[in-house]
Amino acid sequence: MISNTKRPGRMSCLAGVLIVCLLPGMAAAEYVVFRNDTRKSVCVQAVWVQRGVARRDQSTIRPGETTPKLGLDVDKVITITCGQTGQVLFREGHRASRKPLGYHIRPDPNRPNRVRLFRSP
Repeated sequence: MISNTKRPGRMSCLAGVLIVCLLPGMAAAEYVVFRNDTRKSVCVQAVWVQRGVARRDQSTIRPGETTPKLGLDVDKVITITCGQTGQVLFREGHRASRKPLGYHIRPDPNRPNRVRLFRSP
């Protein structure tokens, strides 16, 4: 039997393979990581709204540890609390970002019982 339909050429197959291979790498860069440089354990919470429902992600990290990668594909509110007392040490909104971000959590010398975030190089 003879078919009159054209088969896809090499260029269209190559373009399809490139799209499939490159898209996951572009989406994977949307994350933020926090490193605890304080003397106490802290809890890092991220809250965002997805389809009208509030979602939450939470990590407790000891001194010197880092959080797992938190997705930053949507705007999120980051709250850092003391791991022992639950006192809020820091709260700030973060915009969605296409590049990976890293922050160091350090005590604020000007305000006791508070922390500051410093961007990782």
